[in-house]
Amino acid sequence: MVPGPQTDPAVVEEVRGLVVGLGQVPIVLKRFIPGYVANRIQSAISAEVYHLLDEGIASPREIDDAIVHGLSLRIPILGHLAKADFTGIELLRHALANASYSPPPARTRSEALDALAEEGRTGVMAGRGFFDWGGRDPADLFRDRDRRLLALKQAMKAVGRMEGR
Repeated sequence: MVPGPQTDPAVVEEVRGLVVGLGQVPIVLKRFIPGYVANRIQSAISAEVYHLLDEGIASPREIDDAIVHGLSLRIPILGHLAKADFTGIELLRHALANASYSPPPARTRSEALDALAEEGRTGVMAGRGFFDWGGRDPADLFRDRDRRLLALKQAMKAVGRMEGR
């Protein structure tokens, strides 16, 4: 949610309550930014993923495995900043000062994406993209994905999130 400068705070709270009532978690930004928050973070992850692919550092399966079996296990429980608290702020300060990570250069294309598109491997709807989806009906694949996402959301509700005050 992005209230305008003239938006009555009571309206923001009313809409926030409506969103919570729908079972969602509202995010109220201080000002508008293109892509909001989650899409911007996802874009940063995508930039690194395409860099790793284009540089031949890891395969699509290895990258997804690193995300599924590492990153994605921690993020739902803690988020990124609470995870930083567990890592330790001083260690993170040293890591930043060490500049051991350099983001990939901004790019407007990816060789890996271009190659797949040129081969007609455009994703689930085409039956293949980074992975071969075994000739399964795309509607079945989407239903299966959605079923798993709902089950994960229910499991996360049962597990709960660790939150500081």
